[in-house]
Amino acid sequence: ADTVALPYGGAWASEHSAASNGTLAAGATPDAVEWHWQLGTSQPATEFSAAAHPVQDGADTFDRIEFTASADAPMRMWVQFRMPGAGDQRWGRSIYLDATPRHVVVRMSELTPQGFSATRRPLVAKIKALLLVVDTLHTPPGRGGVVHLSEVQLLRSEPVSGPNGQQEIRGPREEQQVGRPGRQGGRQ
Repeated sequence: ADTVALPYGGAWASEHSAASNGTLAAGATPDAVEWHWQLGTSQPATEFSAAAHPVQDGADTFDRIEFTASADAPMRMWVQFRMPGAGDQRWGRSIYLDATPRHVVVRMSELTPQGFSATRRPLVAKIKALLLVVDTLHTPPGRGGVVHLSEVQLLRSEPVSGPNGQQEIRGPREEQQVGRPGRQGGRQ
């Protein structure tokens, strides 16, 4: 598999609602990120804090993100991908963290639209940012915490070609179908 590493550095940035907060710092190792977040209380339904990293051109065929993460207290957060343009289209999946560092794998095929989305699955070539998000769907307003991240990387396996040579993203349990259109199963 090819990898695109996302270590701590100038590319990580904090995004948050007006009353919430977030800061990023270098972690214990060169590839680690420490994210301190705090949700505000002034507009409970819209409070959020996010750690964001741009996805550069050339990472357009990745099929998953992997990282090691832990949190100072049990929590749920979103792993999201954002496309540029009107409507802030995003796809994501929630993950659970606690004090035990765990290896997290989020496959593109497991993502669901977050809010309005023009497509059922993200167009990998157009994704421009990775977001790790804490919001009031999973966390009470006013709460804060620390998330430790390391070895954050986008990975791509051997590409699976679809019609016209386009990349096809399959679910983890989907098998490739070979045969004529409209028929299930093997070769005809």
